[in-house]
Amino acid sequence: MRRDAASGPGCTVEAGPDDADVAKDQRQTPSGDVHAIVREVLGGAAPEAGPSGLGWMDEAEPEKPGNSSGWARPGSRPRAADKDVEQARHIQHQLLPAPPRMPGLTCAARFEPHHEVSGDFYDFFQLPDGRLGVVQGDVSGHGVGAGMVMAMAKQTIRMLASTGSPPAKVLIEANRWLHGAMAGKFVSATYLVIDPGVGEMRLARAGHTPLVLVNAATGAREVLAPKGIALGIREPAAFASGTEELRRGLRPADLLVLVTDGILEAQDRLGEEFSIERMADVVVQHAPAGPEAVVNRILDAARHFGGSAKLEDDAMAVAVSFG
Repeated sequence: MRRDAASGPGCTVEAGPDDADVAKDQRQTPSGDVHAIVREVLGGAAPEAGPSGLGWMDEAEPEKPGNSSGWARPGSRPRAADKDVEQARHIQHQLLPAPPRMPGLTCAARFEPHHEVSGDFYDFFQLPDGRLGVVQGDVSGHGVGAGMVMAMAKQTIRMLASTGSPPAKVLIEANRWLHGAMAGKFVSATYLVIDPGVGEMRLARAGHTPLVLVNAATGAREVLAPKGIALGIREPAAFASGTEELRRGLRPADLLVLVTDGILEAQDRLGEEFSIERMADVVVQHAPAGPEAVVNRILDAARHFGGSAKLEDDAMAVAVSFG
């Protein structure tokens, strides 16, 4: 998960709240509160907390050599485990919404899991004032444990975003809730808010891959990467001090694209990665065809670059066009 930072011309980067602001608002969040979020996501089906404070993490089977999914071969896995994996896969599918339809915005998303249960996620939600919130994230590791952390992180961000708070504040609060409650895992995430009425976006990143902005009419491109640390790694004050928020005006025909690292880190036979630069080339080429074409062509190009019909990691692309 990349932590580079850059911003293009015409951008305003704002530091997150200072340590004093964080300390003033800080409160201890017991693991039971976070566990309640998981219960809400699973409809009350979350298991009782164990030593880690999250029962499903205590029961998750450790990763086995030669099997990147973290699960035993089908012939050796108990039927109960098969049922748990199927339930987790179903929950994950339910948690990925259909792209919304909003005046002035067109959205698309595509997800290709490599593992039985993935930690990749995205979300769209319309805020009360007519703005659109867009989230993309990636949990460290794979398997049911990563899938359950994904559900918890996604629901936490959605709950905090519903207040209408700026992206940086939402991620800072999400880290405060999640830090110490993910059994050693961490989550990279990007939270983007688009205001189609005034033509503006606000963006914050928590150690996630950079966002690519391309204008379909001119071919102009920018790679946007405000500074930020993955959720769950740092204490709240340190996380807040390392989080920036970027504000950027949008022009008609602007297209915003977010991807997970399974796309950017796809490798060819020589070990060279697909990279953000190659992905941006694909976006420029297909931007005039719209978001749906762009997300499809990105995954096609990454697979072609890797010389395989299937990528070696979970892969997700989300695109939003303005105007």
